[in-house]
Amino acid sequence: MQATSCQQHVCPRLNNRSPASISLISSPARTQKAAVSRRLHSAQQQLGCLICSKKRRESCLLPRRCIKLGSSKQPIEEVTEEAGQKWGVFQWREYNRPWQVPWGGLTVAAGMVGWAVSFLGVALVLLPAVGSLVGVKDFTSMSATDKSVYALANQILETFAGLGIVFLATRKFMPLSPDILKFDIREPFAKPRGWLAWGLLGVLLSPLVVGAAAAAFSLLGYDEVNGKGTVDGVAQILSLDLPSFASLFGVTAVLAPILEETVFRGFLLTSLTKFMPTWAAVIASSVAFGLAHLSVRDLPQLVVLGTLLGFVYVPNARAFWTCSSVVDRQAAHALEKILEAHTTRRHGVSLKSLTLGSNIEAKKATYAVTLESLKHLQVIDAILERSQLLQDCSQLTRSSAVVLVYELLFGQGMRPLGPAERHVQKHKDCLEAALFAELQDRGVQNVSEILPETEESRPRSVRVNTIKLTVAAATSRLQADVGSVEPDDLLGDVLILPSSCHLHDHPWVKNGNLILQSKASCMPAQALQPKPGWTVMDCCAAPGNKTTHVAAMLDNKGEVIAVDRDPQRFKRLKANAELAGATCIRCIQDDFLKLDLEGAEFSSVDGVLLDPSCSGSGTTHTQLDRLLSPSGAGRQAERECNFCQQASHRT
Repeated sequence: MQATSCQQHVCPRLNNRSPASISLISSPARTQKAAVSRRLHSAQQQLGCLICSKKRRESCLLPRRCIKLGSSKQPIEEVTEEAGQKWGVFQWREYNRPWQVPWGGLTVAAGMVGWAVSFLGVALVLLPAVGSLVGVKDFTSMSATDKSVYALANQILETFAGLGIVFLATRKFMPLSPDILKFDIREPFAKPRGWLAWGLLGVLLSPLVVGAAAAAFSLLGYDEVNGKGTVDGVAQILSLDLPSFASLFGVTAVLAPILEETVFRGFLLTSLTKFMPTWAAVIASSVAFGLAHLSVRDLPQLVVLGTLLGFVYVPNARAFWTCSSVVDRQAAHALEKILEAHTTRRHGVSLKSLTLGSNIEAKKATYAVTLESLKHLQVIDAILERSQLLQDCSQLTRSSAVVLVYELLFGQGMRPLGPAERHVQKHKDCLEAALFAELQDRGVQNVSEILPETEESRPRSVRVNTIKLTVAAATSRLQADVGSVEPDDLLGDVLILPSSCHLHDHPWVKNGNLILQSKASCMPAQALQPKPGWTVMDCCAAPGNKTTHVAAMLDNKGEVIAVDRDPQRFKRLKANAELAGATCIRCIQDDFLKLDLEGAEFSSVDGVLLDPSCSGSGTTHTQLDRLLSPSGAGRQAERECNFCQQASHRT
């Protein structure tokens, strides 16, 4: 058994790799069981040390503002809130702005069908089954009080089931933008979008609007439609005893409105604005709202009430201003997710996945605006602090402000389309003065002198999946598609492409022939040098790029035991292994630190690949932390490098 770093095993030129990616390799001959156990236990102990060290480092990295520069904390000029605040009930432009919904029609359909199934399933299947278990056979013979309690239990279950369906339908898109399925209880009467003020307006208008609709439809003879209406059930509450009244009041005044507002306004209405004008989405969601009550007689009044509630919801939900431009709105949304992940120290957020995904419109423009906003983030944060732009306007989110200030001062400019743009445009002189003061304090004349370097100027790399494709065939195809393609001078299955090349939508990337993988990420498997027939254990395998690389080097002959404990990342691992055609990979969802390495299951392991989650110091040029924090990223990477080198020597 021999443990060595990648630099020692392959070539001195491998010093550029991440030292935290450690390959433990054995001699060509099979080692004894005891030697294998020592090797696995050594990797297990090392991973434990790395995780403990990572926790100690993260405990010192408390969330903080990205930058706090300058001595002046006073606004450069007095800011008044007039522009962008004057619109009221009758300004059509504000009603007709769509939401930036990240999901598509399939998610909308699945959410609504799931809600309908849960709604009917609870009322027709679940509760009757529970009633039969407790001895209730005939619900019609129950007393009025028992019926009201039954209705309350039914509505509680339907509410939780409906909210759960909406959560499951939108979960993979979270965190959502501030104006989707979020409620801000602050400033209930703030102008122009105080939620309680708009709610009271809806309460006052509802009897008038519904009454007028009922009178109008009665003239058309629609009131002659027979059947029990919703109003009949609600009217019965008034004559009930106190317990029955309380139960049914909770159903009709609390639980049902919460469920209906979330499903029909918060989810359906906002989703439909992606496919139709907002006014049409309000009407369509109102029709669905009326049909869901299963009352033919009251359908017209319910549709009218739903329309009123929809037009009340539109300004009420927009407690935060979002960008009117699709590109700027998508960029602000991506920036918000990146900032949230940085603050919570949560990994797995990718700039490219947020801006180049299938649900993104104008992908290249969105990617460019997001990246440039990140590059200018430190300067823009200082400008926002000096100008007090965010403190003086609670409706403008930080991410939207950063994108709009970038567009105004450094980008292509912006048109004052909505309240957010008009507010930023109104303070253009103030923002330019703050920029001038910031550059003076830094001792530079141009903002380009203080911007951090990004990976855009660096060549891109792609790994050829030799399970499915030869390097020669990949080179020929890419030369025809992107032009310049060079083989890497160290890694035989890696090709170097121009920095401007984006392959996320390339058909060979989608079918697994090519793997978008950095050069540093390809080095651990190259250092391991597994031979066909080996059994290799990948201790922290997800999302699977290194795992599938090992499988390709084995030529699918042998076995790769891929271990990862995170359920979501484990799903990605299995999906990526299947996409790559790596049939020799056996996935285990478990914590490597808790595995019993003495068992026969791991006795035939020839090599161990350990790339713990604190790695990445060899790829600091691709990390967003360099753009989000004014200092510390380089020093943190250096500390990780030194620590991992020490851990490698101990192993």
